[in-house]
Parts: sequence; C-alpha cells; structure tokens
Amino acid sequence: MRRLRVALYRLKLESQKKGQKQIDYRKTFKSDFAFLCFIILTQQTTDQNAYKAAIQLFREYPSIRLIKDAKVNEIASLIDPAGMQLKKAKAIKEIAAFVVINKGKIPNTREALERLPLVGRKTASIILNECFGVGAFPVDTHIKRVLSRITGFSLTEKTAEELITARYKSSDWFSIHNRLREHGQTTCTSKLTKCSQCPLTDVCSYFNTYRVSQRRDTDGTK
Repeated sequence: MRRLRVALYRLKLESQKKGQKQIDYRKTFKSDFAFLCFIILTQQTTDQNAYKAAIQLFREYPSIRLIKDAKVNEIASLIDPAGMQLKKAKAIKEIAAFVVINKGKIPNTREALERLPLVGRKTASIILNECFGVGAFPVDTHIKRVLSRITGFSLTEKTAEELITARYKSSDWFSIHNRLREHGQTTCTSKLTKCSQCPLTDVCSYFNTYRVSQRRDTDGTK
C-alpha cells in the first residue's frame, strides 16, 4: 500500500528533523511487574502522567507484597496523576495478588496476560515485546485512528496490527509504533485534528475525502 509506505517514511523524516528520542521506560521500571503496572497506568493518559503516578506508587510501596496488602483507596491516591485511579488501583492490587501467588512472575503468554484486569491486546503486546522478547506490534486508539485515516478503512486493533506486521520487519515495529502514536497524540487527534500542520495530507484518505468535502460545503463550492 503506497500511501502507507509514504506516510511512515515521512513520519520517520519528521522524527529525525525534530531530533525526537523515545524514552526507554523499561530502564526505569526494571521488574516485569513494575513495567506492567506502568503500562496499565498509561491507559487514557500521557506517558508523562503515568510515569509520575508509577514513581509515586513504587516510592510508597516498593514491593509487590506491599501493593497487594495496600488498600485500594491508598493506591488510587498515589496514582491520581494517571486518571481512572480507582479502576487502575483495583487492577494493580489484583495483579499484585496474582503475582505473589505465582512466585513473583507475570504471565508470559498473550492468553494468560489478557486474563488479567485492564490488560487487553495492546498492553499484552507491549509486555510480550519488552519483557519476553516476543515480536508484537502494540496498537492503541491513537495508532488505530491514524492508520484508519491514512488507509480509509475502519480498522480494528487486530487488523491495524496485521497491516503493519505483514509489511514490515519485526525490528521496525517498535519505531513505527512510537511514530504513529506520537502523531496521533499531537497532530492526528480524535477531535481537533491539526490537518494544516500534517505532512501526510496528500496521502491521507481521511483528509482527501471527509475534510476536503467538509471544506467545500463550508465554502459553498462543489
């Protein structure tokens, strides 16, 4: 698919031009459990907010057992910067209890990971990739939205994942994931899309159908 290939190449150039460097949070959260908690905290918020929440959580409760024994409202108060604090706190406490029973280990298969609370396909893919070296391409709402708009298809997480994994080497997946996610967070947003600042408009199905027709309707032109 030419438009996808061109779009990803331009995002790569944009990233190089801005000198963007991806923060490796795995180096901060070295244990598999801590990293899983951090990824859960990133849901529906920025990595920066999740990082702040995770640091506060592990500073107060530095061990899995302490988190297991903590009260949900105490965990929720610490992870407040990440939002959805009660829901995330309950999930983290439940996962901590599971990991304690499982001798300190988190699951290492997709099926087992996705049985944990708040662990869906995207989170499982990140954990498989980062903790167990299993090739996976994580798709969140930003990536699904960007790929759907570029291609003109209404993609699911699974079809968006297959779109990339069928065309690119596994060694490229992580960088593609980061560029698409960053573009979705900053430019190709869900509501106030910044098409005027986007380098992909000529290869974007969304721009060349919906946005162009919308502009014509506003201008009164045909």
